[in-house]
Amino acid sequence: MIQGFNETNLNLGDVTVSLNIWKRCSEFPRSLIPLADALRNCRNKLCHDLFECHENLKTEVFTNIKNLIHHNDVSPFIPDIGDLCVCIRDLENDQLDGYKLELEYIVNELNQMKGRLTHVESQVRMLSKHFYLVFCFMFFICVFPVLLFCSSNTLSPRTLTMPWMRSSEIEECVTENIYGEFSNPLRLGVYLKRHKKFVGREWLFDLIDNSIQTMNSSTRGLVLEADIGYGKSAFVAHTVCAKEHSKGFRLRKMIIAFHVCKFDVLLTQKPGLFIRRLTSMISNFVPELMIQRLTERQCFEHYNGEFCNEDYLGCIDICLINPLHAISRNGFTTSSKLIIIDAIDECGNSKDASDNAIIEIIRKRFHLFPSWIKLLVTSRKLEPHVQPLVDFDVIYLQ
Repeated sequence: MIQGFNETNLNLGDVTVSLNIWKRCSEFPRSLIPLADALRNCRNKLCHDLFECHENLKTEVFTNIKNLIHHNDVSPFIPDIGDLCVCIRDLENDQLDGYKLELEYIVNELNQMKGRLTHVESQVRMLSKHFYLVFCFMFFICVFPVLLFCSSNTLSPRTLTMPWMRSSEIEECVTENIYGEFSNPLRLGVYLKRHKKFVGREWLFDLIDNSIQTMNSSTRGLVLEADIGYGKSAFVAHTVCAKEHSKGFRLRKMIIAFHVCKFDVLLTQKPGLFIRRLTSMISNFVPELMIQRLTERQCFEHYNGEFCNEDYLGCIDICLINPLHAISRNGFTTSSKLIIIDAIDECGNSKDASDNAIIEIIRKRFHLFPSWIKLLVTSRKLEPHVQPLVDFDVIYLQ
């Protein structure tokens, strides 16, 4: 069993669950694993990538199906393999006359899903309205006695200044508050507070801000390279915790998530914890994302434990990329937002980028993020780490 699996309520009908169990069984034929993996990958493309299928993918799917069912360790156990082959041939040739019930079932499921989404939206609107009314009532209850007291004591209006009324006041740093049903993701803000104040080089904020604002949609982000001691982490700490009138505040307003890699803190290198941090923090700024994830439930049911570390590419697909695609299809858009990763070279082997799971996630999945999300990465000047990020601009600081 994979560590972290809920053994009491296994969904053996799920391809990923069952195959991961069989692959770890020594009696399972090794020659079947590549065929089964190929079929599972096709299934994931169909079920997770917007439910679209072009001709090349269709050919690949049916080829993988036929390769698997004709395998020597499979075909003897299929009682009516001839009928199955006829069925597969009909589906491949778009002969759907015999599948009226299945098509009706799919249409009904889609209609039910639409109804559930409408219900969630109405509930959110209702909660927002009730919250507003309660807030107004509580505000009146709290402020009215103060006004009476002030008027009776002829105090100057300036004494009525209340902390929560100051529009300039914001939280000390970008929030790491938990949002959703994940177990508490790792909090890394404490590492930012250890850095000395970032002094001088204020031109760097303008340079990065301008680079991100003028970046075309095909460029995924910016890699900020500098040698040890330049102050990369101090720059990140200043930006994530920038005050309203400081130089880095424009960048801070764009930040929706941040991560810090520490070579001597293994938890910061765990891909599953990295994904949970991103998902939780982005949901704070994009509530529509959380509503979508709560509606689908796949992320919480399949990737709430150690399995997110085991299957981190599947985890980021289900928990973040697919929900972001879903809200984008529903018309959601916003101005450019920023994810910052400090010291990405410390997230794995400093001599081998292939041993860095977080770089692999960025290289293989970040191009699937909406174009309004950009990535700012800091790193030492190490070729293995920069080379895989081909869709990124690079600034090297002497």
